[in-house]
Amino acid sequence: MHIFLTGATGYIGSAVLDAMLKAGHQVTAIARDPEKAEKLRATGTTPIVAELGLPKLYMPLLKSADAVVHTAFESSPRGIQVEQFSLETMLASQREATAADARPRTFLYTSGVWVLGRTAGAADEDSPLDPPPHVAWRPAHEEMVLAAAAPSLRTAVVRPGVVYGG
Repeated sequence: MHIFLTGATGYIGSAVLDAMLKAGHQVTAIARDPEKAEKLRATGTTPIVAELGLPKLYMPLLKSADAVVHTAFESSPRGIQVEQFSLETMLASQREATAADARPRTFLYTSGVWVLGRTAGAADEDSPLDPPPHVAWRPAHEEMVLAAAAPSLRTAVVRPGVVYGG
């Protein structure tokens, strides 16, 4: 399977990349600079030097992928806007590609457990959302991904718990 991965040099994305490569998938990944691109290339990944907010650079490779896994987030004052723009762009691209060649595709978005906020007990997929202010934007992005599902485009949201370690 050909997978397009964002955030491949980040904490979650690098773990996802390792699992994909071990499973034998062909992975194309965005790197923000040539040095990170070379590190990806050394793993057998096809890197593309690009930024999420500049889709012209990565769109051709995105359209050829069977699946897109989005784990990146730009940590800047405009990070939320870049996230929304890149999600809109990537989802539209996947819909267009599926319509053009009728191949089914998958889009996986990595959110976070923080969207649940304070919970009184155990939480699951049906728990109400009560995000604190620093992630209050995430539920709308999750909904955008889920609403983009179509007969030939499967979408899913993954909410990792607290991520730590080495």
